[in-house]
Amino acid sequence: ITSALDLLNANPPKLPKKITAGQLALRACLGYLSLRFAGKWEKGRSRLVRWAARFDEKFPDLKPCVPA
Repeated sequence: ITSALDLLNANPPKLPKKITAGQLALRACLGYLSLRFAGKWEKGRSRLVRWAARFDEKFPDLKPCVPA
């Protein structure tokens, strides 16, 4: 999991106007990690944390789908 997070942090996906299932799955996964491992997975992964925040801003209607 840490290797995948590092790879995604180095190359965060773009946020186009239309969301993809993969982007939604990634956001749900990051939400779950925040729920279970708050403050641990985020260390050293600021680009991925920013991506999640931008996702939430761009798609506020999907916020209930993200584990919290």
